[in-house]
Amino acid sequence: MRTEWAFLAGLGVGTVATLMLAPQSGKHTQELLADKLRGGLDQVTSAGKKVRAQVKDSATTGEASAEKSDEDRAGEVVQRKTSLAEEARQEQQYPGQSGRQIVVQEPGNNPQGNLL
Repeated sequence: MRTEWAFLAGLGVGTVATLMLAPQSGKHTQELLADKLRGGLDQVTSAGKKVRAQVKDSATTGEASAEKSDEDRAGEVVQRKTSLAEEARQEQQYPGQSGRQIVVQEPGNNPQGNLL
């Protein structure tokens, strides 16, 4: 923060010294400074718009990525549930062939489920 203030103070001193030593008339110098100031402000405005667009683009990309990740996770959960349900159905059709105990919980059943 101190560096910025030193820079601005130096800029101010340099500007005053330039105005005092300028070979042009006061009116011409004022016009020259006004033109330079407008050009500088235009550059700052343009740079600000570019930065804002980049930040907005990055935020949009990040949101899309996060949403995609949530959708991917939801899809994986659904696939896993479907896979487990299919495995349970196969175990009911062919008991004891998988070598695993599968607990089947259906609405209205005992909370402990049925051991196959």
